Amino acid sequence: MKYIEIRLTKYRLFLTEAELTALLAQNPELWAEAVRRGKAITRARAALKRNSKE
Repeated sequence: MKYIEIRLTKYRLFLTEAELTALLAQNPELWAEAVRRGKAITRARAALKRNSKE
């Protein structure tokens, strides 16, 4: 079974994908914000990668 590690200041959480999905499903606004943030971070990383090749 694969676990997702979430590092916090004093703790490390290990959740399965199903557990994390169930938690996020309880708060749709948090789910939407996390998806938006993920897209922005992915785009920023891709842009940095393109710029560093030049």
